[in-house]
Amino acid sequence: NKTIHTLDLSHNNMTTQHVAKLLEGFGNHPNLTVLSLYYNAIDSSGGEVLGNWLKANSVLRVLNLRNNNLGDEGVKPIAQALSVNSSLEKLDLSRNNIKEDGLIVLLDSLMENKGLKTFIIERKIDKSRISEQVAPRLYELKHKRPSLEICY
Repeated sequence: NKTIHTLDLSHNNMTTQHVAKLLEGFGNHPNLTVLSLYYNAIDSSGGEVLGNWLKANSVLRVLNLRNNNLGDEGVKPIAQALSVNSSLEKLDLSRNNIKEDGLIVLLDSLMENKGLKTFIIERKIDKSRISEQVAPRLYELKHKRPSLEICY
């Protein structure tokens, strides 16, 4: 169906296997601009599926993956995709068990990304204590891409 613009499959207990079949069916859908998969059961292997799809996708504008379990390993392929994807404007990776290593990979990829306008990475940490590895990357990113809104 080429008239679908927004697809919200949140709160459906979707696994990586479900997402793989979904994305295979949608491919580079000409009108799908918003995909919400928050609060599902997408694990680290789902990052590979999503990353590969994002590399080939030139239409999607908003991707909400909040409250899954991608972890550091799952966000690495998504970060790689962000280096080449210029259509995505908003990405929510909040509450995905992303630790410092995953955050660093994501911040580094955003240095190369030109399309993203809003990046949401809410984590369960003490926000007053940003590590020595993360702080300089955040500073550099904010100076390189001042219009990028980072919700940390």
